Amino acid sequence: MGQDALKVDSDIFVAPGNWEFSAQVAPKFNSHVIKSVPYYLDTQVAVAEVSDWFVRKNSLILDLGCATGSTIGDVYRRHIGKNISIVGIDNSAPMLAEANKSLQGFRGIELIKADIETYNFPKEIDLILSLYTLQFVHPKFRLETCKKIYESLNPSGGFLLVEKVADEDSTLSEIFCQLHWQRKEAMGLSVEEIYGKAKSLRGVMVPLTLERNFAMLREAGFSKVGLFFKWFNFAGIVAIK
Repeated sequence: MGQDALKVDSDIFVAPGNWEFSAQVAPKFNSHVIKSVPYYLDTQVAVAEVSDWFVRKNSLILDLGCATGSTIGDVYRRHIGKNISIVGIDNSAPMLAEANKSLQGFRGIELIKADIETYNFPKEIDLILSLYTLQFVHPKFRLETCKKIYESLNPSGGFLLVEKVADEDSTLSEIFCQLHWQRKEAMGLSVEEIYGKAKSLRGVMVPLTLERNFAMLREAGFSKVGLFFKWFNFAGIVAIK
């Protein structure tokens, strides 16, 4: 542990501007994300519920940034009996190792280590998920990634995107940021850990405004774009081909 290491949760230390889903983070990810991301579990439930409109018999589903496999497990269990296939993509080997553990015994699931920006998307997908993932993709690659997502979907296929979003108004941005940090403290994180996480994300996570996300999805080809979740500086977006 270097001198500049920041404490971001119990037994999680990261250097400034160097947040990554490492072997240190992966085993503790599920507990950390619940404390760090507002209404994380409720968002997972909402994603599984919205998936009803897109998942059919023999559907292919793609989860971008599948982490420890929680979303895959929720969607799989909700549509058990439909003979669905799910592909989980993540660029962190430790996170995929955790996903392998949590998804043992699940049939029709494939986990692939890859960067989203360079991943060769399969075709004829009915549903693509991206929960808190595109915000870690450099903005110069996001539009092209969304275009690949659009092209990979079947007609009437869905893309569910959950992101932290920025606000163009400085006053609102300050209000939303403080309320987010206040919630983190209520969930058990210390002021030191909250500030440490913020410093570790500098230059790593780049949120766009809600308006820019909508515009990007429409430019990628999606004709129907709307919200299914919103909490201050977090948003769940559904886009339909």
